[in-house]
Amino acid sequence: VLLTIALIAMFPADLPIEEMQRILANTNPIGLITGLVVMTLGMAFVAVRWRTLMPAAKDVSTSSLTGIVCAGLMLNYALPGPVGELGAAMLVRHRHGIPATTALAASVHARMIGLSLAGILAALTYLFAALPIPPEHHATVAIATVCIAVGATGLGLLSAFPGWIRTGSELTLGFLGKRLPQRLGQVAKRSHETVLELANALAQTGRLGLKRYLAAGFWALAAHASVTAGIWVSCQAMGFDPYLPGVLFTYCAATAAVVALIAFPGSQVGWDALFLTFLMATTELKLVEGLSVVGLVRMQQVLLLVLGAASLGFASKPQPEKPKPKDTNA
Repeated sequence: VLLTIALIAMFPADLPIEEMQRILANTNPIGLITGLVVMTLGMAFVAVRWRTLMPAAKDVSTSSLTGIVCAGLMLNYALPGPVGELGAAMLVRHRHGIPATTALAASVHARMIGLSLAGILAALTYLFAALPIPPEHHATVAIATVCIAVGATGLGLLSAFPGWIRTGSELTLGFLGKRLPQRLGQVAKRSHETVLELANALAQTGRLGLKRYLAAGFWALAAHASVTAGIWVSCQAMGFDPYLPGVLFTYCAATAAVVALIAFPGSQVGWDALFLTFLMATTELKLVEGLSVVGLVRMQQVLLLVLGAASLGFASKPQPEKPKPKDTNA
């Protein structure tokens, strides 16, 4: 619905009906389905990435964890903040008996690794690929790339060193909670407590060792590669020939930047706009072609929401909570 409104806003006088019909007529359905399947495979890699950082989940099947990841994605569509991660952690506890704090900490670590690698990939692609960026947009894209790469890398460091989060909250929210008037002070104190809980959850993951973090990084790269390849295959199926490094940059840059939008419900609309902007700047696709790609990606996301809803509707017997794993370097 939102994409339709956007299309009407962009073409108020004359909707490009003929061009859209031409795109539909030239689309290869088998290639399109293949692209969607490859894109969707990325969610399985995301689930394996999560399991890699959650030792207690080594016996949990990939299909079960993928369904839970999709359920978390569905919650993020409707509610602000990292509600999806919280909901997914509770589902893991309910179905597999893994402590919710352990699952949440692993989820946050895994998400930060994915965002950091996305930002780094976007920066490397911008530096080493000959992206067809119009000269008038070079400065804007360069500034956006630097901000995304620095921000994503910073998130990765905060995930690796949660003590920084605790110290920063003590110096800001904790300080304000003691000095602001009563109502504002209470808000600052509650926010400080929430941040401390997040830092403690991250610390509870323990020192997993470099081997596990490298494995999680590998699965994060596999997820990014899968979605990028799926988008490119789908474009080919619709008769487009976008510059592959441009598709990689677009997906990674938009993914890394999504953290700036997560505080708002319906932030996917902002992601779509960002994705379309980067796509048109780096692949030489026309506006209608770019909107077609954005619409396809959003349709694939809706399919994931259906999987998430099916996962939530799956009745399962609650499992007793397992003891938290001991801190280990293994």
